[in-house]
Amino acid sequence: MSQLPTVENTLVVVVTYSERQKLVRETIDAVCDMGFTRIVLVDNASPLSTSLELISIANESEGRISIIRHQENRGSAGGIRSGLLASLEAANISYVWLLDDDNKPRRDAFEKLVSAFDYLGRDQMIGLVSLRESRREYGNAALYGDFVGISAGSFLGFDVQRSISRALRNKFKKIDVVEYRYPIIRIGYAPYGGFFFSKSILEHVGLPREKFFLYSDDHEFSMRWYDCDGSIYLCAKSKIDELEQSWGGEEVNRVPFIMNSKSDESKLYYFMRNRFYLESRDKQKRMRFWLNALIYLASMSIISLIKDFKPRLVISRLKLIYKSYREGSRGGFLE
Repeated sequence: MSQLPTVENTLVVVVTYSERQKLVRETIDAVCDMGFTRIVLVDNASPLSTSLELISIANESEGRISIIRHQENRGSAGGIRSGLLASLEAANISYVWLLDDDNKPRRDAFEKLVSAFDYLGRDQMIGLVSLRESRREYGNAALYGDFVGISAGSFLGFDVQRSISRALRNKFKKIDVVEYRYPIIRIGYAPYGGFFFSKSILEHVGLPREKFFLYSDDHEFSMRWYDCDGSIYLCAKSKIDELEQSWGGEEVNRVPFIMNSKSDESKLYYFMRNRFYLESRDKQKRMRFWLNALIYLASMSIISLIKDFKPRLVISRLKLIYKSYREGSRGGFLE
């Protein structure tokens, strides 16, 4: 039987960028307090002043932290790729735990992952994910026992049939949440933040595709577990607190983030392009896809015009959505 993960044989990979040194320090402090001895911090071309602070954090760790610095921002895909390459080269490392720079694991988060890994038979072909309660799709999986990921025919995550089912479930299936009913549940993919696995599986699934750059690169990477007869499980008892709200996590001034003037268009482009790539793989669901597109775009446009009347912005965003769809559905950006 495979050896159990420990804080000594597990490499923690954290990717950061921009001026996020305060978040990094809080995350790294929590990881060090848990006893980890091997941490790779990937610096995705942060400013010089931030880079110097990251070096200071590493120096304070007494050799536990090593820094990989990129001269240009290679996105989450490139950052995680560099961290995983470091894990493959690291001696006496059998497992990897990925964390975003704003992921503060609770004191027992790793212990709960190890218990789940042992319960599942120490299978080297599985991945485990710590729960971030702000991510509703994962919380709902642990609560209701079903994981709704990227479904064929959905449009940027919207599916009218699924929306109706969810509304009916919320109306008639009331649950008093004291503890998640499904502490370990199989899910279709994983985010980078909180993703734990044996580094040996990288021989089968490969590394993140850097040309995704940002958004859904983690989904595409983790979905490969199932291509090689692996599985991914959410471990709801292993919890991570997010120190900063994720981009696009909420509406801004109650205007949908895709149509909001405050949303970064470059981020929108990567988010939509990559999502369309994953959603358009099943060509048998085209009718459903276009029905969902019509309902989604009409409702988002109407809501945004009611909340913040900017017709030119709406037209501009519709053009961006079309551009993202055209490039994402064809997959040419990966060539």
